[in-house]
Amino acid sequence: MEKKKLSKEDLKLLRNGSSELSQNDLDLLGETYYGAKIFLNKVGSDGRSIFTSESGGYLFTNEEEIKEQRNSIWEMVRKLGSALLEGKDLVSVSLPVYVFEPRSFLQRLPDLWCFHRLLNQASEEVDPVNRFVKVIGFAVSGLHQMCIAKKPFNPILGETFEAEFVHENNNEKDIKVYLEQTSHHPPITAYELTGESFRMHGYCGYLASIRGNALKGGQTGPTYIDFKDGSTIEYDQPFIWLKGVCWGQRILDYYGKMTFTDKKNGLSCDLVFNPDEKGFISSFFSSQKTPSDFLRGEIKKNDKVIGVVEGSWLGIVQYFADTTIELLEKNSKSSKYMNNLTKQEVFNIGNLVPKYAKPSDDPLPSDSRFRQDAIFLAQGDVKKSQEWKEILENKQRKERQLRKSGSSKSSLSNGNGSDSI
Repeated sequence: MEKKKLSKEDLKLLRNGSSELSQNDLDLLGETYYGAKIFLNKVGSDGRSIFTSESGGYLFTNEEEIKEQRNSIWEMVRKLGSALLEGKDLVSVSLPVYVFEPRSFLQRLPDLWCFHRLLNQASEEVDPVNRFVKVIGFAVSGLHQMCIAKKPFNPILGETFEAEFVHENNNEKDIKVYLEQTSHHPPITAYELTGESFRMHGYCGYLASIRGNALKGGQTGPTYIDFKDGSTIEYDQPFIWLKGVCWGQRILDYYGKMTFTDKKNGLSCDLVFNPDEKGFISSFFSSQKTPSDFLRGEIKKNDKVIGVVEGSWLGIVQYFADTTIELLEKNSKSSKYMNNLTKQEVFNIGNLVPKYAKPSDDPLPSDSRFRQDAIFLAQGDVKKSQEWKEILENKQRKERQLRKSGSSKSSLSNGNGSDSI
């Protein structure tokens, strides 16, 4: 039976994480399971997704959802004061459930790895440089899957999530996924992925604060990928910049850099986001030559530049061998020079389909899917979800106080602190 093509309206619903799509529609993505259902393979002439703002970054268009969140923010400002807009850590703020998606952060994090086919391909590479380049492509590929307006629930200490990435035609290449919340203050999530030819593991904390009309935050902590030849590639995540929190267009972008290293093979790369960003004054006199979702970095072997990675996390990322950033910029208009370069496409948003993690059929009792607040929210019962969120927050607060004091059960009634979930 031939699968139908998605209409523009269907794509809009799918991009906004709607559950209104039929199973036949979702079949175009393969098995989506609990993933974000972000499908950005409609691209413009520059190879970038059509869902980008004019200056760069992912543009949110669900006005109803944005309005709801803004009402929530102003309500919180009334309750907590202007400090909320002056950099207060949002991780410790208890938010109403209607700004949440019905998932825990443990369920959202694997969306970053939904293009795991690229990781499998990297693990099969014998050449260290080719493998390094492909790992960069894998790490960048999932960044747009974090373009979700609603936030996930903060995990509870000891909460777990087990899943697997199912290979299309070879179950020996299935990837097992394990996550656990190992610390609550500060919040830290540990994770491990095991494949046929690699082991990926790491941990991350998360930060978020609002300053004026923008939210800045993201994940902190390293990711390690161990390969059979004894090599390990380490990298970290860039920070998120969400503009238009209170008014104007809502745009999500990344800033800072991702640092990749392979110590055994002497490889390194600082992948800089928005490398051509202009200062406040200079922006008045000339326009920026690349969109803000552009990224660029030199790959070095034993501190010598051997190539350049550049492109857009919302479009195409390429590797140019045997050149430098300076040479690329100097000869960018020379068709002879550019045509003679050895190029490798490491990521193309228009050609990849996300394949999300399939939750375990036999999870632990601590699994995220058993959270009552998320269950009721998924069912549309906001009142019950809010009640359970507060029950779980109070439980965490009391348990934290008990651990801190080391006293008897009688101290449970004296728990204080911020244990928002």
